[in-house]
Amino acid sequence: MERNIGDQLNKAFEAYRQVSIEKDHAQKELQQMVKTEYYQQYTQELQRQIEDQQQLIGQLKAQLSATRQPSGEGCDPNPLLLHVFLGLGDGLF
Repeated sequence: MERNIGDQLNKAFEAYRQVSIEKDHAQKELQQMVKTEYYQQYTQELQRQIEDQQQLIGQLKAQLSATRQPSGEGCDPNPLLLHVFLGLGDGLF
């Protein structure tokens, strides 16, 4: 009869050990899922920030090009100022 109790005790301990292993495995999977979910959310937030920055860059480029004169309407440089700027204006005065 002692052997029967011993066998039952061994089976119960083995079942407990197996459940503990499965529990640990489930906890690790859950932690991995939480990490993955966190990194997915973090990546999405970074992607939104990148898109916002790209939109801002596009707006700033549009503002910059709006402040520049169109190439067809540009004025010709003043030849006198060009000579002075280049150091050739000494003989003109």
